[in-house]
Amino acid sequence: MQQYPPQGSNDPASGSQYPQQPQYPQYPQPYPGQPQGQPYYSQQTPPPQYQQPTKNRHPVLKGCGGALASFIVIIIIIAIIVNATSGKGTATGSTPTANGTTPQATQQATTAPTNKHFAVGQSTTVGKWSATVNGVKTNPGGQYDSLKPGDTFLEVDVTVVNHTGSAQTFSSLLAFSLKDGTGQKYDQGIMTGAPASPDGSVANGDPLRGTVVFEVPGANHNFTFDFVPGFLSNDTAIWDVTI
Repeated sequence: MQQYPPQGSNDPASGSQYPQQPQYPQYPQPYPGQPQGQPYYSQQTPPPQYQQPTKNRHPVLKGCGGALASFIVIIIIIAIIVNATSGKGTATGSTPTANGTTPQATQQATTAPTNKHFAVGQSTTVGKWSATVNGVKTNPGGQYDSLKPGDTFLEVDVTVVNHTGSAQTFSSLLAFSLKDGTGQKYDQGIMTGAPASPDGSVANGDPLRGTVVFEVPGANHNFTFDFVPGFLSNDTAIWDVTI
């Protein structure tokens, strides 16, 4: 069957030349079962597949994870050290010697409080201070003194010497106290015309003398005069006083 118009032929009668038909690309025949109108894909190159993007962790979460891991490692190291040191505790038992005897454990020496009693006129050393009760007497007070009914003043003449190695400030209010036989404590009183109390600065090696005054019931006759040179001292010097 002849194609019309003929391709690539010339018409000698008319002298015209038919244009050649354009060449269209040739597509392969669809494979069996492929729906008509569907694009054809070569079996050698399958269609691209969708890939799910990778989820990146937030930088803060990454930092927290690293810090948590470091913290766990530190806890493990501390636990190992504590476990190792706990097994190295000092043994409380004693190791027998070559002759089979067990030495006794050495205990730390402690200084027991010393409460020594002295008579009026005697001297003693307590810590780095020495003290002497020179004498005691009672005084009814003057017209300007206010005593409770039945009370009287008890004057204690005392001398202290500083042996601390340096100048110190001495306070009779802190160092001396007075009690009766029942344990009742008496405060220092103020009496007009009384000698000066032993208070003030004392050079090393120097004595300081004065009178300590107490208001006491006139019916009481037996007392103890206590001397404690400092707050940290465990020693107390006690003079038995009778009026």
